[in-house]
Amino acid sequence: MNEITTIKSGSSSAQNTFKIIFNYFVFKPLWNGTLGFAILFTGLILTKIFISFFTPVYILNIGLSDLFIASLGFIILFAIRFLLNLKRFMEIRSKSI
Repeated sequence: MNEITTIKSGSSSAQNTFKIIFNYFVFKPLWNGTLGFAILFTGLILTKIFISFFTPVYILNIGLSDLFIASLGFIILFAIRFLLNLKRFMEIRSKSI
């Protein structure tokens, strides 16, 4: 992943500060931590669904909470993708100015 680390002479100090804060305190923790949780949530639920097809054990039945956790994983993935697109848009916008 490319980071916004280049500081252009045309950009203001506030923009550079925002880029640094956004990268290191918002984007990186979300990308590193939440992507893992989203993959873990969806992986666990998909495994539970596949196992319940072969062994219909009561503990492995799929409930609404499981579907909510799986959808939460996908929502987190979409949020990360939105942040990536926002970051790319900000890079393109800062280059065009």
